[in-house]
Amino acid sequence: MAGVMLGLMAMVVNKMQGHVIDGTLPRPDAGEEASEYELKVRIGDETLEVPMEVSPRMYDENEVNQHFSNVEEKLSDMVRGENESLEQVKTKLQLVTEVDQEGIEIQWFSSDYSLVDTAGVVHNENMQEGEERSCVIKAVLSYGQPESEQYEKQIEYEITVVAPDRTEEEKKKFYVERMLKQANLECDKEGQVQLPEQIDGEEVQYIDQENEIPAEIFPILAVVAVAVLYLGDMADKKRRMDMRARQLRYDYSEVISKLTLLTGAGMTFRRAWEKIVTDYERAGKSTRYVYEEMRNTLYEMKAGISELEAYERFGKRCNVKEYLKLAALLQQNLKKGSKGLGKMLEEEVEDAFDLRKNLAIQQGEEAGTKLLLPMTIMLLVVMMIVMVPALMSFQV
Repeated sequence: MAGVMLGLMAMVVNKMQGHVIDGTLPRPDAGEEASEYELKVRIGDETLEVPMEVSPRMYDENEVNQHFSNVEEKLSDMVRGENESLEQVKTKLQLVTEVDQEGIEIQWFSSDYSLVDTAGVVHNENMQEGEERSCVIKAVLSYGQPESEQYEKQIEYEITVVAPDRTEEEKKKFYVERMLKQANLECDKEGQVQLPEQIDGEEVQYIDQENEIPAEIFPILAVVAVAVLYLGDMADKKRRMDMRARQLRYDYSEVISKLTLLTGAGMTFRRAWEKIVTDYERAGKSTRYVYEEMRNTLYEMKAGISELEAYERFGKRCNVKEYLKLAALLQQNLKKGSKGLGKMLEEEVEDAFDLRKNLAIQQGEEAGTKLLLPMTIMLLVVMMIVMVPALMSFQV
């Protein structure tokens, strides 16, 4: 019983879901698209799969005439497009090929294709103000298939094309263009075109735009160049100052450790200072800003400037916090003596080496940041190398 009931239910469901009902197929309504079916046809013990296309229902003659009337009524408002009327056509006409799923095909013909083409484009760009040209456009309504009965109806619209709306500048340009075309036609057998010297009573000057050099651009470029050079020079100066300050901080630990070592060995600060400068000159290495400033300070002391003032000038020329502190320590030594100075220098050495270590870490991080862009580009290149062959193999 369960099997029989399930079988009956399956038959009912198949019948409800199927398209074939009592040996018939539903036909689409007129104006709709054709329906496609995949049918299983059983002939004896054999089952065949057969595709079938069911065309839409065709109108009868009365329905065709009614739809022709509906289309004609709608076309009368649609054809003019954005124009006020067909007696004053200035812009494109709306020549549609079908109307609201009526199932009616529309073909358009024009009595003057140079004026109005089958797409509805109006060629009135060369018409003068006040000029009018007449034209007849014809709509051919058709319905039916070649293998069955066909119906046709023709509708004609008489239109008047006028010049398009133009601004005052456009009117003047149009007038000048016509004058130049006329000048070209008047001397078409000569080697040169004589351009009119006056247009509408006004003298005319002609400039060939292809050969014209805009003189106004040169002062502007000059001002821009000055600004760019000034900003570039300022940026270069700032870059050099930053590089100088970084080098001074980096060499500070070396300078303070040498001073501490030499003064600890019994030398005075001036003698230790002179020894460091002499060793720098003998080494002949690349320029180091701190040793150059120390040499200038030594020359000042030899020239008669007091040691106290020379150290002060040294700190100001370096203009870095660490060297200002060193100059203050040296001045303190001259004013109050060297009591406790050794311990202060040792503490300063430790701080200087911490500063040098931090600068090294900072430079490493900056180098890593600068490498980020090249590494990203390399990553993209590697991804392209891997992905392009894979995508090409998919296409194959």
